[in-house]
Amino acid sequence: MSRGGNMNGSFSFEVELTKVPGMRLGIDVVLVSSTGCGLVIESVNEGGIVAAWNARSREPLRIHPGDCILQVNGIDGDTAALAAELRSGKDLRMMVHRGSTQDVRVTGFLNPN
Repeated sequence: MSRGGNMNGSFSFEVELTKVPGMRLGIDVVLVSSTGCGLVIESVNEGGIVAAWNARSREPLRIHPGDCILQVNGIDGDTAALAAELRSGKDLRMMVHRGSTQDVRVTGFLNPN
């Protein structure tokens, strides 16, 4: 579900992922400090739940490196809480943002798998 965009091409969209026992989420993320941005996707790995989402979705609603995870299951603003929710066994409802990430400062790396 797209949430719209602006003149510079940035926009946000919602992703719903069903966790499958034994299957990894399949993304690597970078923890960042900035206003409004939580976790930046560094890579999408083959064979994961996110790659399966991408295979059944159309552009621009596929998840790509550089996209920012703003919210996971209603949690936002706290990168540690976002990362913990990604690692949980729960199904995931994420708000993903694509576009400008000005003033983003990398504070650490995380593999939520």
